[in-house]
Amino acid sequence: MKRTSLISILSLFTALLFARLAMAAEPAAAPGVSQKPQQELTLTEHFGVSHAEQVVVFELREKVDPRECRLLDDASREVPFQIVEGGPQGSIAFCMDLPANATRVFKLIAGRGPKLFDGVKVDESHTDYIEIINGLTGVRVPKVYAPLTTTPKAPIQGVRFRDGSWSPAGTPLKFKNSNNEGEITRVDAMTVTVKEKGPVRAVVEVKYAITCPEHTSGALKVRPAGAAHYTTTFTLERGQPSVLIETDTDLYSTFSLSLTSPDPVEFLWHRLAGK
Repeated sequence: MKRTSLISILSLFTALLFARLAMAAEPAAAPGVSQKPQQELTLTEHFGVSHAEQVVVFELREKVDPRECRLLDDASREVPFQIVEGGPQGSIAFCMDLPANATRVFKLIAGRGPKLFDGVKVDESHTDYIEIINGLTGVRVPKVYAPLTTTPKAPIQGVRFRDGSWSPAGTPLKFKNSNNEGEITRVDAMTVTVKEKGPVRAVVEVKYAITCPEHTSGALKVRPAGAAHYTTTFTLERGQPSVLIETDTDLYSTFSLSLTSPDPVEFLWHRLAGK
């Protein structure tokens, strides 16, 4: 009786040992293969119109570490993304197309970082300017410099052509109109801020803080003496052949940029403060 019990115990021990070894020998699942998505991002087309590939932005439900996750499309292919500002938990930007009446679902998977993708790049290695490129086009913006004069550097220091060559820099900014009205007293400060670095979208802001005298037009006071501003923001997206340029100022301002020799293309932004 005792011998039978001992044999049974040994048999049970042997069975458990082999089961444990068999489990240890099974290959581990690849990270993220069967893992539940951290977040799903869904977009549906309701109007029967197909949309070409472009940057879309979704607010996130919870904060994510972009170094520890990757984004998969509805064919389980990894696609580039970046975390951007927007919403209490931040937002995610990536590129997608959307066929008519289709629904596309992208999955943000935690477990490992993303692959390296070509896309928008911000190159700050140059001495005098920052270069923003995406393989199709690009723009150069000035770095902070001194001394600052009443005709500071133009916000555009060059435009990249499709063949990879660059245009010359723009002429210095002039803060007056054709009647020589609108002169400034001085440029007090300059800041250049890289707000987003890609690979999906790059955003760079050039800002001048300015002091100007009172500006009148006949008996009309156009603006009082004191602080004024000039800000230009550049946005370049992955796969897009153009750069979005937005300028906000309360001064007359002009500069020229030669894109086709010998005739310059002149950019004029004129915005009076509506107070």
